[in-house]
Order: sequence, then structure tokens, then C-alpha cells
Amino acid sequence: MKSQQFILEKCLSIPDQYERNIRAAEYIVPVLPAYAIEYAELIVPPDLDGVSETRILVDHGFGIDKDKVLWHSYRQPIFGNHEPVLIIHYHGIRDYRLLFPAISSDARIQRLASYYEEAEKCFEVGAWLSFMMMCGAVFEGLLFDRVGSSKVKKFTGLITKATQQKLITADEKILMDKVRGYRNIVHLDNNEDSYVSRADVMDTRKVLDTIIQRFSYEVEIDK
Repeated sequence: MKSQQFILEKCLSIPDQYERNIRAAEYIVPVLPAYAIEYAELIVPPDLDGVSETRILVDHGFGIDKDKVLWHSYRQPIFGNHEPVLIIHYHGIRDYRLLFPAISSDARIQRLASYYEEAEKCFEVGAWLSFMMMCGAVFEGLLFDRVGSSKVKKFTGLITKATQQKLITADEKILMDKVRGYRNIVHLDNNEDSYVSRADVMDTRKVLDTIIQRFSYEVEIDK
């Protein structure tokens, strides 16, 4: 069983005490249909008295309908912003293409789906270099679809442009540059370069899913 976390920032509607037809807070998670979910949890802010549950199980206070999370017992955060956190426990990916709902063409979706599936297989068996190469392909494909042009096609240029447009953070840029560098060690004239480290693989695995989630919304970040 695997787990994945989603911070629910994209709210479609919030219940209002004067609008009884709105029965639940609705949040959109575009990649959610991709997962074969066994069960899920919703971590929510406490109520004013600290009595209500802050950990709700699926079908017991909230539900999942395709790419929507429906929080039936919504309550306003007491202090400031407090986004609910969805944690899913899943067996695997139902359809890898569903991880890329915002990609501009079916051909690109299929290619990125194949890259991600192969990356996942490489990760499971500890094929670190192959994993990094597939992650580089996913990163490059996502960035090209978003910021690529006839003048900006190479991975390094895509990383720079995405950073300038605040589509990726400074730390994510550093990691992508590291992944790009690892792709070059397959050349025999680079055989003195350091091999892929386990730590870099684990960091890349985490960033891979973070980037896929973020790019499914077509929004910028502010960091």
C-alpha cells in the first residue's frame, strides 16, 4: 500500500449558512482519478471548542467523487488560513495518463505516462540511473508543454524559464539541474563523475509527484 498527500487549496464552493442547497465544501484535485484508492483521510482544522474530529475517514464526513473532494461537515478555520489535507492510501496507478490532465495533446500525455510508469518500475527495483533518466524525461516534458517554444527547447533553458516564471522553486531548479547532470554520466568520457546517490533519488521521487500535482492545475506558485 502506498500513500500520497494533497493540500486542498483549490476550493470550488464553500457552504453558506444562508444557502442550504450547498451541502459540502468542494475541492478539486485533477490527478485523483489516476489512483486506485483503498481508503483516504481528511485532516481538517479543529472547531472552536476543540471537540470535533480533525481526522475524518472517507465516507464518514467526506467523500471523493472522481476529481472532487466533498467535505460534508465543513467548518471555517478559527485562525487564518488552514487548508484541509487529503491523504490517500492506494494500491497503484489506475491509468498513468490521468496524472497529466493539463497537458496540451494526447500524444504528449501518452509519452509522459510511459515515462512515469517506467520511472516507477525503476524506482521499485533500485535502478537509480534509469530512474533519474525517466524523471528527467518527465520534468522536461512537463516544462516544455508549459514554457517551451521554438527558441526554448533544451532542458536547461526550460528549467531557467520555468524558474523565472515561478513555476518551480529555487530548490526544485537545483534538483532538476542535478537530474540533468546525471543523464550525462552515461557517456564514457564522463565516467569519473559521481554515480547516482540514494539521497538524490529519494529527493527526486518526492519532487516528481509534487511537480505533477502542481502542473495539473495550470497555476503559478509564489515562492
